[in-house]
Amino acid sequence: MIHISYGLYDRDGHYSKFVGVSIMSMFEHTKEKITVHILTDDNLTEDNRKKFETLAEKFDRKIIFYNVGKQCKDKLDDLQNKIPALKTSRMSVGAMYRLLMVDVIPENIDKIIYLDADTLVNLDINELWQIDLQDKPFAAAPEISIDSDFQKNTIYKPLILSGKVKAEDYFNSGVLLMSLDCLRKPEIQAIIFEGAVYYSEHPELNYFDQDILNYRFAGNYLKLQPKFNFLTIPGKAANHKIQPAIYHYCHIFLEFDTKNVFNRLWFETFMRTDWYDIKIFGQIHNELQDFYTQEQNLKISMSMILSGKRRSFFTVPQNFGEMAKHFMIGEKEKMFDASHPAATELLIQEMKKNHKTELYFLLVGNFGEISRKLTAAGFREGFDYVDATLFFAEKHGRPVNTHFIVQRL
Repeated sequence: MIHISYGLYDRDGHYSKFVGVSIMSMFEHTKEKITVHILTDDNLTEDNRKKFETLAEKFDRKIIFYNVGKQCKDKLDDLQNKIPALKTSRMSVGAMYRLLMVDVIPENIDKIIYLDADTLVNLDINELWQIDLQDKPFAAAPEISIDSDFQKNTIYKPLILSGKVKAEDYFNSGVLLMSLDCLRKPEIQAIIFEGAVYYSEHPELNYFDQDILNYRFAGNYLKLQPKFNFLTIPGKAANHKIQPAIYHYCHIFLEFDTKNVFNRLWFETFMRTDWYDIKIFGQIHNELQDFYTQEQNLKISMSMILSGKRRSFFTVPQNFGEMAKHFMIGEKEKMFDASHPAATELLIQEMKKNHKTELYFLLVGNFGEISRKLTAAGFREGFDYVDATLFFAEKHGRPVNTHFIVQRL
């Protein structure tokens, strides 16, 4: 029996479909018996629960639900008190459920595979299950082996630049083969929560459970082949042929553009699940209508705001030239370096001093994450700062990103 787990925090009922697609793809590619363990809470709707159960019955597999929100309430409250950003980040409290797995999974299960919701299993999962952990607590894929932009992607760098983790050891926690026997040891649990304390003391860190696990285990895990955690970075799509792999969409990479082979693979699988129905088309229409309305309101707001404010710009150095040309930036207008490990914190300090006289244009890949931090600091999108990509057209190489619509289907 293969044991698989997911963390599911579905506050608005739209997130379950990602887990459903991942499970469907795994069932279709694996002959062995599988039990899926879904770590969830009171947010899981009865409709979504029934869809999961129907999916399991169709393939003669088993799904067990655990209400981590109730069973681990004290530990979750402790984590949320230590890390307040859990309440505002795109990476929800559900990302922390894997840290609490040993508290709910039966003790007779000594090994389990953890998968992020935004994965698609295009291989026999038994291939991963049969890997010998060699007394390691878990196996994972190093980011440097799966992210072609790793060297220039600053979001991973705080732990690396601080010297806590070697660049070649920093791993992605979206696919983990875990030794529950090892992780149940009291000293290991203490180490994990020590990592949570470290995270709470370092606001420059970006990935909750991933940074917590890397802080304590980056030098003590088994490294997986890249095919077990294949990041679907858009730049890889042009010449890629779908192959046996676990594709990891990291959410922001999944869009409606089906010329992209990764998107097409996900939607083909989605259309075979019970989450695909006639209501989807009405939701797409409503989301596009809302997007158009927001865009028009933004233009009106901008015309009013800019009449009394200067402009400032926030992006990585490689975009300085592009922004200077596109926005015709003047000599007295400021440009802030978003590649600094504490860039967001420095931006917040700057905005607190000057937000009444300056409007900040942000051109960054993790705009949603930064926007949540700015909102938590009291700033308003559209009034104090804006997403600079809204002012680029496809001819400038920045097509409209439709991920936000996929997210809310």
